[in-house]
Amino acid sequence: MEEIFELIKAFNRLKEKVVEISGKIDSLLKAPPQQPESKYVEEEGACKILKISPRTLAKLRAEKKIPYIKHRHKILYLVDNLHEYLQCNIKR
Repeated sequence: MEEIFELIKAFNRLKEKVVEISGKIDSLLKAPPQQPESKYVEEEGACKILKISPRTLAKLRAEKKIPYIKHRHKILYLVDNLHEYLQCNIKR
């Protein structure tokens, strides 16, 4: 008889875990989709996006017209920032 009570207790614990996991799944399904992480590019990629030479890119960087970060001796540009720069400086 004691074994039956132990099995019932184990079943109830398992049932609680299933309900908990089910709730977490529901909340994940209802959550808004997350934005993809922003992508960084090095000099070559930035030059291609902006259609400029590496020297012009260095000049824009020195003039603080384009934001950048340094990571492990590399200079990286956020793609969104490059597109924003293009939008603001498009010649019409």
